[in-house]
Amino acid sequence: MLLQGQAVIDLLPQKPPMVMIDSLLEVDEMKCKTSFTIKEGHLFCVSGKFEAAGLIENMAQTAAIQSGYMAQQQQEKPPIGFIAGIKRLEINGLPKVGESIETVIEMTQQVFNIRLIIAQIYVHQELLASCEMKISVQEK
Repeated sequence: MLLQGQAVIDLLPQKPPMVMIDSLLEVDEMKCKTSFTIKEGHLFCVSGKFEAAGLIENMAQTAAIQSGYMAQQQQEKPPIGFIAGIKRLEINGLPKVGESIETVIEMTQQVFNIRLIIAQIYVHQELLASCEMKISVQEK
């Protein structure tokens, strides 16, 4: 584990209660892996399950923390990004309160300020959700 707690929050543009990452597990220029434990009462929990919108936001935040971490390594301010598009979204199930999800993103292409990533979420090593996501990153 590389980072957790406030160190994670410092790298994300989102702030509680919108933070959906507990720990940064692995990161480099092309890939990133995070974990998040679903907590009772979270704003994206309904009837004991974490909703699809929360899974999508978790994928985007994993991309954001990758950018934030890499910027920090260069002593730069973490950039702000926005979801610009989602393709091939597959939700195979919703995690339950108390379960931990692991999210892996891989950047497949960057053209100017647009990053294309493949995102996958696992629970108990089973693929729970995946998509291709286009992220627009604000210019410095």
